[in-house]
Amino acid sequence: MFKRVEKRRRKKEEEEELGLDEDMKEVLGIHDTDSEESNSESDPEPEGASDSDVEEGRGLGEEGDEGEGEGEETEEEEKEEDPSITVAQALQDPIYVVSVLPEVKACIVCPGKLLKGVKMVQLHRTSNAHERRLKTFKKLAANADSTGSAWEVLKQHAEDKPKLSLVKPSTTSKRAEKKEASKLIRKARREKAKEKAQAKKAAEKQPAPADDASASKSLSPKKDSQVANEDKPAKKKRKVGDPTNSPRKKKEKDAVTPFSVEQDEPKKAGPATEAVKSIVKSTHDRAKAARSRASSISKAPRRKPLVAS
Repeated sequence: MFKRVEKRRRKKEEEEELGLDEDMKEVLGIHDTDSEESNSESDPEPEGASDSDVEEGRGLGEEGDEGEGEGEETEEEEKEEDPSITVAQALQDPIYVVSVLPEVKACIVCPGKLLKGVKMVQLHRTSNAHERRLKTFKKLAANADSTGSAWEVLKQHAEDKPKLSLVKPSTTSKRAEKKEASKLIRKARREKAKEKAQAKKAAEKQPAPADDASASKSLSPKKDSQVANEDKPAKKKRKVGDPTNSPRKKKEKDAVTPFSVEQDEPKKAGPATEAVKSIVKSTHDRAKAARSRASSISKAPRRKPLVAS
């Protein structure tokens, strides 16, 4: 009886904390079990029932109450609080036993992790997430009492931790500021390029008179240089490919000229050259006749030598 009253009281407190009323229960589809229990209790016994039937009914009711009590006890066991672990124990070994059969362990610094078997425990101890959280817990426990509850330290840290809000923060991040700055720089560059292009088009459409003056100035130095070159006496240019212009070749030419004059003199004498030509021709004819005779002799049949009898 007291258990039922305690259960109802707890349920009412939970509903008040959650802000549930009758309308909300109907919307969410939550039905009261208390009304059902009251209906079952207020059912009238049938007339003409014997004492034995009443006793049997009472016995069944008591058994049902015992079954309900056992169910409530199991629920309370499931809702048991976490095992008491001090800060010193958590720093020494954050892994604690949840159940023996089957063997299941958990980690105090990594909530929600259930470790089944020795291998899983070893892998969890070497994981980066566990090491990072253990370092954070050591920093939090530095100022805490070593005999105090480790759960209280973790709870306090969770409360102190700032919650993420969906509202956009007023201050922008550095990355956003850099993006805005680069956007402004690109915009300024585009504006500058447009101004340059417009100025260039305007200059092409309206040619300035200063261009003619500059062109005349550039031509005048060329004319002055041409006039100055005409006033100067012309220099003789030596041909690079002609070797006779060098002084050494001139000396050799002067030395060779007497011999060339002497050699030219016999050419002027015509009869002498004709005599030489006739001599050469006669020798050529004689040589030709000798060759023809030799060939005719070689072609003639040879006589057999006479053999003495």
